[in-house]
Amino acid sequence: VGVRLYVERMRFFQNSLNLFDSLVVLVDVVSTISRLALGVETTFPVEVFRLGRLMKILRAVRLMMLFPELHLILSCLAYATKAIVWAVLMMIVVLGFWSIGAVVLIHPLNMNLANSGYWEEHQCERCPRAFESVQQSMLTFTQQIIAGDGWGVITVPIIEHYPLSAMFFFGVLVSISMAVMNLILAVIVEKASEAKERPLKEEALKK
Repeated sequence: VGVRLYVERMRFFQNSLNLFDSLVVLVDVVSTISRLALGVETTFPVEVFRLGRLMKILRAVRLMMLFPELHLILSCLAYATKAIVWAVLMMIVVLGFWSIGAVVLIHPLNMNLANSGYWEEHQCERCPRAFESVQQSMLTFTQQIIAGDGWGVITVPIIEHYPLSAMFFFGVLVSISMAVMNLILAVIVEKASEAKERPLKEEALKK
């Protein structure tokens, strides 16, 4: 900040980002002095101003425009954003559908295992409540299928004790992992491809 003030002189105060940086530094200095000299912890939300400085990263976007590859990546990402939002909503709906079924069909079986002491024996604290509500079921399926973590911790023991439950879990796996997720990926790739071809079409129309 001091170097910019020395170089830019009066022009320094015409830039709102410079003024914001100066305010952050001033608040930080006052906070440090009050803590070291007076032993008083300031309650002023300094962290809020520090986080605000992260907005300056947006300046780097201009530099990225100088590189065709980075520009293409950003354009594809921006063009596919709408598809990504709808994909997330679709995933939530599908997860909600299967989660309702899990509460009705799987939770009673899971509670039988819990009452028999199986989960306590295997030291799984969350397993008894994995399907107790729609929210917990969605969290479980998100962890198992989307994040790919812990499929064998909860699901496999239930299938081993109640083999017919495999049909339910197979439906969840196929519909979410093989169908919805791959469909979402295909749509995002298609949108990115359209974003790549759009400048070429615009140039062709100009000619």
